[in-house]
Amino acid sequence: MVNLKTIGKRIGRGVVSVAPYALANAGAAFVADSGIDSINQVVDLPQVVDDTLFYSSLGLFNLGVVYPIATEGLGNFVRNIFGRNTNVIGRNRLKAGLLAGLTALVVSGGREAFENIDVPSNEEQVIRNLQGNPELEGRIQNYIDNLRGRGLARARGVEDYSIYMKDLKSDEIFVEVNSDRQQMGASTLKLAVLAAGFESIHERRLVYTSEIKSDMEAMICRSNNNATNRMINRVGLDDINNFVKEQGLYQTVVHSIPAGGRTLDNKTSAKDLGNLLESIYEGRLHGSDEMKRILAMDCSGHSDRLVDNTCIPIKQADLRKTGGFVDEVYGKTGTTYGVNANAGVVEAEFLG
Repeated sequence: MVNLKTIGKRIGRGVVSVAPYALANAGAAFVADSGIDSINQVVDLPQVVDDTLFYSSLGLFNLGVVYPIATEGLGNFVRNIFGRNTNVIGRNRLKAGLLAGLTALVVSGGREAFENIDVPSNEEQVIRNLQGNPELEGRIQNYIDNLRGRGLARARGVEDYSIYMKDLKSDEIFVEVNSDRQQMGASTLKLAVLAAGFESIHERRLVYTSEIKSDMEAMICRSNNNATNRMINRVGLDDINNFVKEQGLYQTVVHSIPAGGRTLDNKTSAKDLGNLLESIYEGRLHGSDEMKRILAMDCSGHSDRLVDNTCIPIKQADLRKTGGFVDEVYGKTGTTYGVNANAGVVEAEFLG
C-alpha cells in the first residue's frame, strides 16, 4: 500500500536539499551575466562570444559536481535522493542532478530570467502609420529566419527586432519594421545625452570645457558609462528627458547607468533614434557640427554593426569595381543582454 505521507516527506526532503544548490547556481548565473555585461560596455562582444563566456563560467562553477552523475548513473541518483537514511544535502549526485536541470533551463532560454525587461507604460506614445517597402522588409525577415535556423540569431520572430531606414536625400523611408516599438536601447541612448548636453551649452547652463569635451568623446567613442553619468549629472535627467520630448522622441526615456552597466530601463525606438540622428546630420540641433565630429571618430577597438566586418565597400578604390562605397558613418552602438543595437547615418558615394 502506498504511504502518501511518507512519499510527501521524501519529496519535501528532496526539495529542501535542492534549494541551496539552486540558489548557488542562480547566483553564479547572475554574477556571470553581470560580469559579461560590464565587459560589453568596454568591448562589444559578438553574441556567440557572449554566450560562450556565460555558459563556460556557469560550467566551471559546477565543474566539481558534473562528474558524479555521469559515472554513477541517473537511476542511482534518483534512488539516493528518495532513499531512507540518506544525507542528500551533501551528496555530489544531487548537485550534479541539479546542475543538469538548471543547465537545461538556461540553455532553453532561462537566462532571460536574470533580466528585468518590462517596458514601462508611456502615455505620450504616438502611433504613426508605418511606411516602407514590403518586399525588402520580407527579404530581411527571411534572412533573419535563415540565421535563426542556423543558430546564428536569437530573435524568435519579427517581433524581436526593429529596423528604420530612410534616404535623407529623397526623404523616402524604405524600411520600417517595428520602428515605433519602445525597446531597450542600451548605449544608443547616449545619443540623447550628447544632444541634450549641447543644448545646455547653447543655453549657457554649461560651458564646453576640455573636460566636458573629453567626457562626450569617451561617452560616444568608447561607450564609457562613467563619462555618461557625469554628463547626465551635469545636464540633469529631467532636462534630458524634457529635451527628447521637445524633439518629438516620445518612445525615448533616459536613466542614469547603474553599476555593472545594466541599462535595462533606458528605452527608445528605432524611429526615435533615426529622427534624432537626422536632426543632428541636417544641422537642426545646436552643436550639430561638433556632434557629427564626435560620432564619426575612429575609435580603436570599437566597430559599428552597419559597415564594419561586412561586405560593404569602404574605400574609394572600390567605386569603379562595385559602383559605390561608404565614405563616412556617424553612429553609436549599444549592447546589453538581449539587445544588439546600432544607430547611425551612412554617407555613400555612387557612380553616375
